[in-house]
Amino acid sequence: MKGGRSVLARLADALLALPEAVGGQLRTASARGQASTAEDFHVFAEGRIVNIYGDRDHVSIGSHARIRGEIVTYAHAGQIAIGSWFYLGPGSMIWSSDETGIVIGDRVLVSANVMIHDTNSHPIDPAAR
Repeated sequence: MKGGRSVLARLADALLALPEAVGGQLRTASARGQASTAEDFHVFAEGRIVNIYGDRDHVSIGSHARIRGEIVTYAHAGQIAIGSWFYLGPGSMIWSSDETGIVIGDRVLVSANVMIHDTNSHPIDPAAR
């Protein structure tokens, strides 16, 4: 074939991209049940929001946010507020189990494999641990 890719190659690319596209749409729909979100945010296939606490108001995500990592609030407490134009890279985790929670402002980019926790689940004094 001159100057282009075959129909079969283009079809193969489209079929291979399908699980990512469908997975992202399903993750975004699921996230809307877990969090208070803006209309134009997106969770990619590898991202997820788990609100064990169960109250949608304990996780809020602003407009134009893109989630490729994991956002979790725990059953006993936890609160996460994320601003607009936010990006959470793949493999990254934001976990909240403290009543004061985590607040991330607008226009923040979190790289891949970053962990943000607010837990106070052990004593600060090393001898008491």
